[in-house]
Amino acid sequence: MRILSETPAGFAIFRVHESIQDNPQGLETFCNQLSDDDASILNLIRLEFFKFFTSQEEALKTMSIISTPDIISVPAFIDIIEKQLISSLNQGEVLLVADDTTAAAIQNRYSISCVSSDSNFHAIEVFRAIRSRLQELIGVSSLQTTDIATVSTMAQTLVLMRMAENGTDVIAQLDLDANTSFKNLQEWYGWHLP
Repeated sequence: MRILSETPAGFAIFRVHESIQDNPQGLETFCNQLSDDDASILNLIRLEFFKFFTSQEEALKTMSIISTPDIISVPAFIDIIEKQLISSLNQGEVLLVADDTTAAAIQNRYSISCVSSDSNFHAIEVFRAIRSRLQELIGVSSLQTTDIATVSTMAQTLVLMRMAENGTDVIAQLDLDANTSFKNLQEWYGWHLP
């Protein structure tokens, strides 16, 4: 079993320990071993490959389309799937990904069997454990700086988008209130000053 995880610094491929991989209920066994202690994830999976984003713009663009079918068009994503994953994936091996849309895109384009955390509770726990121990798993001390910069830029973009959406909603509500007030005023004059 392999795990494809997107992080603020890039894409990571993890390999699950062989004892869990050979088990028919591998994901459930893996999740049970994680429930004892999140630190145990360091012994259960290992980093196989990590593809850093080349720029903050690339990271922001990728993070904004991560849960859409357009993820297949991102060069870093294509790179990690075609050059690293396909060549090392064994026959019948399953790929664990974060969401259904990404899983469907990978299955349609590359015919790789995928399990997503949207459709599997145990997969959610696996990704939670990975994110909680990401720095130890990747072994990158600069991840926090990249993480903060990307999150800050993405937050600013999302705030601006929400402000624009809220602005249009406020204008629509003002228009509705003005029309209602005008109709009430007409009705009042109609009753009192015929």
